[in-house]
Amino acid sequence: MRGRGIATRATSPWGAKSNTPATSGATWMRNCAVVPALFWTSDADEEPLEAVLKVAAALIALTILVAWIFRSGAGLPFTLALLGVYGVTLRYYSMWHEGLFFFALLFGALLAFAHPQRGALSIAARVVLVLLLLRHAEWAVRSLAYDLRWDVTGSARTAAYIREQGLDRKQLYGTGAALVEVQPYFPRNILDNYRNDGRAYWEWSSRNTWPYVAFTPKSRAEMEQWIARQMADRPEYVVYGGGLLEDEIYASLLFRNPQYRRMASFGGYTYWKDKPNWLISFHVFRRADMPPPSAPRNGAR
Repeated sequence: MRGRGIATRATSPWGAKSNTPATSGATWMRNCAVVPALFWTSDADEEPLEAVLKVAAALIALTILVAWIFRSGAGLPFTLALLGVYGVTLRYYSMWHEGLFFFALLFGALLAFAHPQRGALSIAARVVLVLLLLRHAEWAVRSLAYDLRWDVTGSARTAAYIREQGLDRKQLYGTGAALVEVQPYFPRNILDNYRNDGRAYWEWSSRNTWPYVAFTPKSRAEMEQWIARQMADRPEYVVYGGGLLEDEIYASLLFRNPQYRRMASFGGYTYWKDKPNWLISFHVFRRADMPPPSAPRNGAR
């Protein structure tokens, strides 16, 4: 239930697994995998035959739907929309970008309905469209049901804890892109090592003073050097956000650092389609030679 912290999420009856965005070399294959993903959820434990049948069924269904769109005369605008989607996903693709393909299909279907057709193809396409909408409606209902019972992240409780302990008025360093979730709970930037002209929001550009995560050996080396420089400053307090991009690189210099003590942890699983998929967690540390500001509350573990 909400407010119970990391330990409760780890014992959630739903189970969970981690997710990491694809590297650029695997992007094209991941884009192809979006075809069955519009209908099914992937399972690492499923039998090969089951996986093949799911892919075949999805390909047949989408072939019918696309053929119907082209037959209606909406092929050109649908193709342009699809190319626009690919223009985005070829640069960066992750599971949540599947929705772009879904909306491209809905766009094509709306254009097809503007030119009514008759025959078996039209009937079959409408059946496929109904099944597709039902599947996505099911995923939406399951996600909403999960959100009512469980936390999907620990950012709100982390922000409350930082404010309660007065850490926003002390020397507080941050590590991890997930901290973009914590900043909006404050009227200003609270991280002393996030110096972007006073901006508190995450800067998705080369102006960001934090290292860019490119999922390459070079970017990993830059991240390791960056976190080493931050810890060399010996900040009084550090808040670490994990679960996004490759921010686990920062964890070892905090959890295994004898000069720092963990004060509190908060987190929750992000729900995707029919199951929790990855944990987004926040951990607050203090320098070991400093006394804790007060007793932890707010469900911290």
